[in-house]
Amino acid sequence: MQGIVITGIHVVYKPAWEIRKAYSLVSYWDETGFVIENYLANTQVACNPLLLQIVEAAKSFIPVPALEEKFSYVPQIKDILDTLLIQKILLKQGSVTEKKDALLNNIWKWKHDAKFFHFATKAVNYSFNFQKLRKVFEKKALVDPPPSPFKTEGSGNKIPLIKPDLPQRDFWETLYSRRTCRDFQDAAISKELFSALLTTVAGMTHFYNDSVLDRRIIKTSPSGGARHPIEVYPVVRNVTGIPKAIYHFEVETNSLRYINKYPGEEVLNNLFSGQEWVKKAAAAFIFTAILPRSMWKYDHSRAYRVVLLDAGHIGQTFHLSATALNLGVFTTAAIQDKKIEKYINIDGISEIVMYAGAIGNKNDLA
Repeated sequence: MQGIVITGIHVVYKPAWEIRKAYSLVSYWDETGFVIENYLANTQVACNPLLLQIVEAAKSFIPVPALEEKFSYVPQIKDILDTLLIQKILLKQGSVTEKKDALLNNIWKWKHDAKFFHFATKAVNYSFNFQKLRKVFEKKALVDPPPSPFKTEGSGNKIPLIKPDLPQRDFWETLYSRRTCRDFQDAAISKELFSALLTTVAGMTHFYNDSVLDRRIIKTSPSGGARHPIEVYPVVRNVTGIPKAIYHFEVETNSLRYINKYPGEEVLNNLFSGQEWVKKAAAAFIFTAILPRSMWKYDHSRAYRVVLLDAGHIGQTFHLSATALNLGVFTTAAIQDKKIEKYINIDGISEIVMYAGAIGNKNDLA
């Protein structure tokens, strides 16, 4: 059979091939219409019900002539199959792409959501001309000011935190002493200790600059673009001088703002997906992310990876700070996001639940 030219690409069409649909496919609506995408190959085609039928007919290996015959009533079926092969929606048995597609299907036990996110955000074009970028963002800020690095609400009753009196402890000793604690004493910790932990982990150290257009802050954990999207909601259970409740830590005022009543140990345990040890912790912490802070500077989807990294950075600082203060500490991603959203009054869209942890007095065996 002679070659067929599709969108400028010359294809040697061989009926002897056996082909199948790629495993790494997703379909969705975007601004162009309904598309089907191979996220592993980063290719896509406009889709319709007929195209879906053709792809579904090749859910396992099938000879090209058999597929042509099945859809012989479709005008230009050969051209359609060529396009699907070019765009790697259909794959030739034994080809490099088919082998890689099969490997991904066999190795990754996670579902399409994880695969799609990972492979769809692998390639981004970057610029490191910082002077040029600075001018771009300053121009943008004139018409679209960056979100505030602070979530500060009202001037009502707030509980000010104490300026920490930090112990002198060798960094390397702290690093090598870090352990996850899942056995807490049911005992109070002081407000001073609580303040030292929270302000060290989530408080600001200073402003990067005082520009009206770009008032960035610095914290003890790194953050992509100095956007610092992570917010902290302490669930105080047993801290001397602080009533039991759910609070938001306001970085700007270095204080706790009341959010909700303390939910009780059983509800707290449920929010932590049944991790019983949280019921004896002195305080639990919910880490959220205010996404528009990062989106303002990074409008590509790969930036979601950076927000995840930000949560990890602050989690490590949380562990090391608690260790330096001789507190038991653990962190977890096994939490109930939707339930937590209701308790801390966030929409789950502009601000989302990311991570959680807890601190308390360690049992001797912890």
